[in-house]
Amino acid sequence: MEVSTEEGYFHQYAKKFRRTVTPKEFEQFGGLVSDRERFAFVNELKWRVVNELPLEQSLDKGKCLVKALQHKENGDRLHREEDWNGALQCYNQCYLLLPEESTLEKAYLLDHRSQVLLQLGKLDQSLEDADRAIAYGYPAEQLATIWERKARIFQSKKDFKTAVECFDRTVHYLTHRSTLTPEQRDERVEELKKLTDTVYYQYKNVQKYLEPPKGTRPFQPHLDGSVLYDSTEAEGRFAKAKTNLRPNQMILKEKPHAATL
Repeated sequence: MEVSTEEGYFHQYAKKFRRTVTPKEFEQFGGLVSDRERFAFVNELKWRVVNELPLEQSLDKGKCLVKALQHKENGDRLHREEDWNGALQCYNQCYLLLPEESTLEKAYLLDHRSQVLLQLGKLDQSLEDADRAIAYGYPAEQLATIWERKARIFQSKKDFKTAVECFDRTVHYLTHRSTLTPEQRDERVEELKKLTDTVYYQYKNVQKYLEPPKGTRPFQPHLDGSVLYDSTEAEGRFAKAKTNLRPNQMILKEKPHAATL
């Protein structure tokens, strides 16, 4: 029988587990006939007495709130200096060191990391961190800033419908949970409502543009299959070449009009 000499976490774990098993238990294990029985036996053995087999790793092993906050402080400084990559590295280190119960610290950290990811052009990751910050319990009186950031990201991605929904949430939190003075709050709400109307107008324009042509006359999208016409909500109508096109090749004909390359 070949004996493995590899090293690593799982090999050390297996050796530690083997040393904790008594000869009688090992003999019982040897008498099992199926993998299901073996799994049930080992699983039961691990939990027969709490802390008797010190094999399970603590969720907070290697965590340190003090060190995590030091990394966050360094990240905030680099953030102010617009060193986005340096700030991102510090925030990543901070996240790895934060204990499991430090949910509010995680919420603030993910909000800051979302801002940095946005500056680096990583829009989807920025949105993901914004959502996770909300899920970790980001303070409601400050949620308007996160929802506005999400709205502007969706607007830049030309997802106007979702952008409008996020702007509406921004206005909601500004109106009901903001700590701004009434004058500041009303001014911001008015600005956001105007912006929401603009984005909604963009959304309706795209929807109108994508409506199928009215009437029963069939639309002939191409002549010979070389060009495919399509449309999406984000890009509008567009054409794609399916084969290599030649100069002066007629690509669309609808009397009395025609288009050539």
